[in-house]
Amino acid sequence: MATSTLRGLILVALVVLGILGLTKLFPQNTSLGVTPAASTTTGPPGGHSPSPSPSTSPSATRKARPKSKVTLQVLNGTRRNGLAALITARLKDDGYKTVLPGDYSPKVAQTIIFYQSNSLPEAQRLQRQRFTTAILKPAPATLSSNIDLQVVVGQDVASSA
Repeated sequence: MATSTLRGLILVALVVLGILGLTKLFPQNTSLGVTPAASTTTGPPGGHSPSPSPSTSPSATRKARPKSKVTLQVLNGTRRNGLAALITARLKDDGYKTVLPGDYSPKVAQTIIFYQSNSLPEAQRLQRQRFTTAILKPAPATLSSNIDLQVVVGQDVASSA
């Protein structure tokens, strides 16, 4: 009986240490990606910018849905074991609905965010807030319609996580 109690205490200690390790790997309000270099933009001479075109698409002007209404899946596109699970936990803590993480092949250098046709604003927010170096791409037809965003974590995130 004493051996099983000791094993239980050791297991609890390992879980607590694992949670503490996750909070150190992914601190609150930090980007999971690498921040790109700042860019400067210049307007036309005279300081006046042209007015935006009235023919913008509805998805580009629509506000992003609350994170709690966005379902996402994280896939590991690197050789670092457990990375998708770690990032899934972090995004779930941020308020996203998540599904089981998985692996992606082939391995990728740069993170990719696949988005459903009605989820571009949500993809842009995720890119801006968490994966600043990610590439945004329309979702392939094979992506389940129950998943709004699919994040394929690349080496750019693995090296900074």
